[in-house]
Amino acid sequence: MGRTEMAPVRFAVIGTSRITERMLGESVFCPGFELAGVYSRSREKGAAFAGRYSRNGTCRVYGSLQELADDPGIDAVYVASPNACHAGQAVRMLESGKNVLCEKTLASNSREAETMFRAADAHGVLLTEGMRSIHTPGFRAVEENLVKLGTIRKARFSYCKYSSRYDAFRQGIPQNIFRTSCSAGALTDLGIYCIEPMVALWGKPARILSSSVMLPGMDGEDGADGAGTILAEYPGMTVELDYSKISDGYLPSEIEGEEGTMLIPAIDDVREITIRRRSTGTAAPAGADKEQETLRFQEGEADNLRYEIADFISAVRASAARKGQKAGVDRYRPVTLEAIRIADEVRRQCGIVFPADRDREQDSTGHTQTPAGQTAPEAEQGACTNEKH
Repeated sequence: MGRTEMAPVRFAVIGTSRITERMLGESVFCPGFELAGVYSRSREKGAAFAGRYSRNGTCRVYGSLQELADDPGIDAVYVASPNACHAGQAVRMLESGKNVLCEKTLASNSREAETMFRAADAHGVLLTEGMRSIHTPGFRAVEENLVKLGTIRKARFSYCKYSSRYDAFRQGIPQNIFRTSCSAGALTDLGIYCIEPMVALWGKPARILSSSVMLPGMDGEDGADGAGTILAEYPGMTVELDYSKISDGYLPSEIEGEEGTMLIPAIDDVREITIRRRSTGTAAPAGADKEQETLRFQEGEADNLRYEIADFISAVRASAARKGQKAGVDRYRPVTLEAIRIADEVRRQCGIVFPADRDREQDSTGHTQTPAGQTAPEAEQGACTNEKH
């Protein structure tokens, strides 16, 4: 008997860091998820990781990306390596006919992202960015309740969290999350959580102005950004985005309209929204407080990664049933691409340059060629280990 559309989606993972552990912990809440493979440069480490998370004891371990790409027993690959490795690794998997769920930020720049989506289209498979926050019930509630605010005039999204790796960095110990060689820094790690909700709600801004707090470079690299601010202009409204990995922030995000204001305690994980109405504004729903309404979501849930996983599995199954027609998560593609274009412009304004931005010869598949003939996915991992945060 052949595989049916309700057969498990057989996943392999690239990366054995904390974000992969979180993802696999959440996968138990997603019917149809099966961990079937682990890629690690160390087979011993990969075997230990597979032993912890495989549910049926049949998880395979790969010591090379090509070995994983060549395995017909894998339907989808979760890419959770450093940002600089995403494009090359994802393209290789897409070209082998595997669907790809790639951690945020999807790529180092928009050129890489466009190459990745072209590869997905050319091979009839799905590519989606693991931007967990915009897949949740809480974010859908933000979208659905905007109408209660009247004409939107201002918004402020903030994600400022002191990095667990910053103390070591301050002591002179290089950290991947603050390395431009890994296409890392505050913008691509936390700022993107502010940019993508803005784009999902209001689309492309008319223009942006930005500033960044730059950190010192190490090991001969240019310094990455530790914090930043973006001011985005839309017709009739402005949006301010604040993000930091070198300080903590405690103010909520908010959306201000002519008839009310929406308070959002955490834009990266929307579990509560409070709508405060002007006393002379729109009438409250029956049974609700005239001045204020609070909605809560995902109570008791430890994480919110399960929603992006479930959406991805549903889309993979729907695409298979429709013989390659894109479904479900493909609607997030315009948001992903526009968010990365905005990040490109922020980096241009602030002078943040990644190695991927420089003119290096690329082959027709999007693999960056190194002088030794290696492709970027394996050549670059010597500098950027699979530590995501």
